[in-house]
Amino acid sequence: MLGIAFLVFTIYKNVAGTVTPYDRFPWMVLGWLVIGGLIIAAAPHVARRIGERLTSELDDAAGP
Repeated sequence: MLGIAFLVFTIYKNVAGTVTPYDRFPWMVLGWLVIGGLIIAAAPHVARRIGERLTSELDDAAGP
């Protein structure tokens, strides 16, 4: 929860006082975050599989 609060605070501080069209970008970011959250909530096994694949790719890139 603390991480989410920090994320919201950071987005807010970067948005407050911006001019058009830059004031629309944070809403797009928020949309992507909501979509990602819905995917994780609806299909946690998919999120787990993606995490495992990313981890294995990092392990492969690091080498022995």
